[in-house]
Amino acid sequence: MDTAMNNKWQRLVGYLKALRLSWSTVAVMAVFLAFADGFVLLAFQGAVGAVERQSQPFQRWIVMSLLLIPFYAAAVVVAMILTRRWAGKLRRTWVKGGIAVLLIVGTSALLGAAMEGVNGVYDYSLQSKHIDLMVATHSLHNTEKSLFAQPGPVQTPKCDAACRQKHDTIVVHIRSVFLAGELMLAINLVVTVWLVAIRGGRLWAAPKRQRRSRALAATSVRLPEGAGQPALV
Repeated sequence: MDTAMNNKWQRLVGYLKALRLSWSTVAVMAVFLAFADGFVLLAFQGAVGAVERQSQPFQRWIVMSLLLIPFYAAAVVVAMILTRRWAGKLRRTWVKGGIAVLLIVGTSALLGAAMEGVNGVYDYSLQSKHIDLMVATHSLHNTEKSLFAQPGPVQTPKCDAACRQKHDTIVVHIRSVFLAGELMLAINLVVTVWLVAIRGGRLWAAPKRQRRSRALAATSVRLPEGAGQPALV
């Protein structure tokens, strides 16, 4: 088992090395995207989430964003792998870079929307208990009217006051997923384009030859004209 795991790990490391990813770029993008989308998640949770999860928002934003960094790093890596697979043979670097930006934005926004859905499921589990408690405490009037009443002999399930409130809560959480996804799509596009511009459009690591030539050019000092000639007395 250990040998098989070591072989799989070596294959994964070799595959990632062959991609020539710029891990500094991946790390910076993961941090910025995690904190940006974490703010959106916290804002939507404060708007439609459970009451008991709305204390200490700043600390929760920091903790949530830090926990999201590995997931966004994986999303960026997946986007770069897809770019290599779909646009690896393109000669124009700006086209390849544009495809990479779009894929990074799409995967990160999809991840953020999925996180919003997970938050919604957990918040609904808490809110449904609150609704049941409120109905039992305040003795809300249960009606015989169905939410999906249709004319005719078809029997439709009855829905009381608690059922209607739970249904409305589910609808709100579903809408929040789509709204959060759209907002994250716009925010992630701005953040990704800004970071790529700061990096000078470089998303992948340069080949060894280019890195050696850049290092030699940086370390070599050009002497001014006449510096090597002896001074005239």
